[in-house]
Amino acid sequence: MQRTGRKATAGLRWAVFAMVVVLVVVTLHARGWPGGFLSDDFSHLDWIHRADLEHGLGEWTLQRFWQPLASGNFAWRPLAFASYVLDWRLFGTTAAGWQATNLALHLANVALVGGLAWKWLPQATASRAAAAAISAAMLAAFPFAGEVSFWLVGRFDLLAALFALSFLATFRSGHVGAGPWRQSLRVASLIGALLAKESAMPLPFVALPIAAALAASGADVPATGGALRSVKFAVRELLPAWIAFAGYALARQLLFGTPLKVYPASTFPHSLGELLDRIAPLAAVATRQPGEYGAPWAVALALSLALVTALVVADVVRRRPSSAPLAAALLVAAVAYTIAPASSFPVASWHGDGARSFYLPWLFVALAGGMAFAPGGARRALGALLVALLLFGQQGSLRQWHEAAATLRQVQAAVPGLARHVGPDGYALILLPDQIGVAVFVRNAQGGMVSRPTQADDHLDRVAGATWGDLPTWERRFTGDEPWAPKADRPFAVADYRGVYCWNPATATLVAIDAGGAIADRHAWRDALRGNALRLGCLPGTAGSVE
Repeated sequence: MQRTGRKATAGLRWAVFAMVVVLVVVTLHARGWPGGFLSDDFSHLDWIHRADLEHGLGEWTLQRFWQPLASGNFAWRPLAFASYVLDWRLFGTTAAGWQATNLALHLANVALVGGLAWKWLPQATASRAAAAAISAAMLAAFPFAGEVSFWLVGRFDLLAALFALSFLATFRSGHVGAGPWRQSLRVASLIGALLAKESAMPLPFVALPIAAALAASGADVPATGGALRSVKFAVRELLPAWIAFAGYALARQLLFGTPLKVYPASTFPHSLGELLDRIAPLAAVATRQPGEYGAPWAVALALSLALVTALVVADVVRRRPSSAPLAAALLVAAVAYTIAPASSFPVASWHGDGARSFYLPWLFVALAGGMAFAPGGARRALGALLVALLLFGQQGSLRQWHEAAATLRQVQAAVPGLARHVGPDGYALILLPDQIGVAVFVRNAQGGMVSRPTQADDHLDRVAGATWGDLPTWERRFTGDEPWAPKADRPFAVADYRGVYCWNPATATLVAIDAGGAIADRHAWRDALRGNALRLGCLPGTAGSVE
């Protein structure tokens, strides 16, 4: 009786630990909700807004299941867009509502990870509560959260993870086959993950070692020959999922002419060296996402993950605890998921963005980490320290994204005044950075930031956003070398050019860095823009180099 009471008390302590971590995560996210939309968010809003204006939003949402967006790639993500439409109905252009939905999905995944760790460990395991709490806390404290649970585009990854966890939840210990209902749920969850984002493609394959490890952990497994029997059992269990995946690949072939490619320029690496080059930007993600102290933080994270791996390997060698093979299978799945994107393109950018690709692998890391750190007091203390390290990284990541969202909202608020100043016959440019820290800023948002629905009126006939990389195009337009018609009634004339503006964060104003008029010397024009932007204290990065 006394032992049962101690277990209950320990379980309560770990539940409180997980709840405190979740509370910290919610607080860190909520600090950025006064901000606005960023980058790709604007194009998604534009599609939904246009469909709504045409009174066909319901039809548009359903069409996404058999008619992917004509966006220049092979993305097929109807479930994510359906969630966007729901947010549009609930929150309109209030970005905080959309961001709160992302956070809610992240916390749902946290609960599912904790539930899986609890479910997969034997009931008699004393460390069951600790494993569940540490696993949940490790996912909650995902260190690159700004790009996943704050930026709206992370919705794709959050939903893919939600359905992936639902898929994994259909597996249980021992050689107990799934009945029709459980198999149906498994297949539906797999299809849901795939229709949320293509990054779920490895799921039915990485599930094989996990299902085999779970099958081998059952009390009904014989002492000899059990491993091979468990693998055969896992193959039979996963056969319907593999058939469903084949159907998904066939559908992609019919829709796009390719079963697996997501981007037209994607290519399989031609050598091991090229594969490693594609994985290498992971270092930039780890050092840039936390912001301050990025390099030492990245080293500490690498050492922590090495420790998790070492603990799992040691447990497998010692054959104790019984969850060791499962933890090893989870780490194998994490590595496979991390490397998988490199089969088509670099896994991230050297500027530090692209971290959302590691949310799905982190599910498996969190589960393995909970199982590795749970046995024994010293291990649990290390697990708690790792969660603190992850939270430090998360606050640094979120801070950069919050700053970017708040700044772009300020810039948008100044756009109508600039449009009135330019007048109906003129045209001006707002020069802004592509990124602020690791946060994407006006990339893919140059027209959306000055147009409805986030603006009361469309101002794209008078002003647009631009990055330094866009300047060659605007040079050709402003000098008349490239025909262009921003006005409804006539094409652009050289005399319409009214100058370039940048954003001064100290004064929170748009300031002119070129007065307009004829551009006699393009190189001199670029140099003047760069010098004036620096002199007037424009956003860091605005005065970058132009290729």
